[in-house]
Amino acid sequence: MVETQEVFEMTKEDLKKRLDGYVRIGKLVAGLIGLYYLFELGYALLPVLRGAVPPLTALPLVLQAALGIAVIVLSLSVLFGVGKTAQPFTPHNARLLRWIGVLLVVYEPLNRLIIMVYNRLVPPAVPDGLSAEVHSSMGLILVAVGFAVMAISYVFEYGAALQQLDDETL
Repeated sequence: MVETQEVFEMTKEDLKKRLDGYVRIGKLVAGLIGLYYLFELGYALLPVLRGAVPPLTALPLVLQAALGIAVIVLSLSVLFGVGKTAQPFTPHNARLLRWIGVLLVVYEPLNRLIIMVYNRLVPPAVPDGLSAEVHSSMGLILVAVGFAVMAISYVFEYGAALQQLDDETL
């Protein structure tokens, strides 16, 4: 944990180096998660493309992968912007974070609705009268995380305003 006094004693170059390290780690993690979602999308679409299952069966996984990829693309945009400018508090980053929050909030209710419709329309393909239904795995935690990200976006917006004010006073 960095003490407040240590932050004030650090030079701007030291802070930029530390920020660059976090940006690199964030890019790596986001890239790996993005690859996971691309794999999940391929996994969902492969049986459909082969004609083994009806296209509707892939809808829940396609939705999950598409929203996941959208969140990763927006996250990478924030990370690349911070890496390029070394300024996290910009109006652009605040907007991107707000969109990430909106996607996370919308994801779970939309996913549950699609799964509910899917389970009604697609008969289970399991023999001997067993039932097989698709279920959502995240619960409502993504809604809470989405609202938290939206709140953080307003902190970034405020930070951008403070940064602009500070730049104008110099």
